[in-house]
This record gives sequence, C-alpha cells and structure tokens, in this order.
Amino acid sequence: MFSVRFCNTLYAKSILMEIVIYLHLHNMVVEKVISATAPFLGCLDYVQQITISDYLPVGLRYQGEQVWAYYCKGLNGGWIQ
Repeated sequence: MFSVRFCNTLYAKSILMEIVIYLHLHNMVVEKVISATAPFLGCLDYVQQITISDYLPVGLRYQGEQVWAYYCKGLNGGWIQ
C-alpha cells in the first residue's frame, strides 16, 4: 500500500508544470510571476488564477495595480497560448 501511494505522489508531481507569467502593469512596472500548476491550461487560465477581474474601467488587477498586458512562457522559454 505504501509503494502505491509513493508512486501516485511521484506521478502527481511529474504532471505539474511551471510557467512564467509576465504582467505589464499600468504604472510601467513589469511583474514576473512563477506559477506551478497543472498542464493543458491556456495563458488566460493561469492569469485568472493570480489576478482579480473587475468591470471596466478598472479591468484586470494584480496586487491593486491595473494590468495593461500579459503573456506566458514556460521555463524552457516556449510560449503558452
């Protein structure tokens, strides 16, 4: 029984994916956020996990600052759409 749990734990760790989310804030600051999450999600899904979405004119906010633009990359440098 212990070995089955151990194998499942290893499997669960191996399917996690680390991505880098770049948030260009309205105050001209670029925030770089590293997130470990499950694969097969789009960039918007990752961004929605770490930001607050509000109605315009405020829009998307990260730590109280308005997000002007964002994009995601994997740790290997590849784009995540």
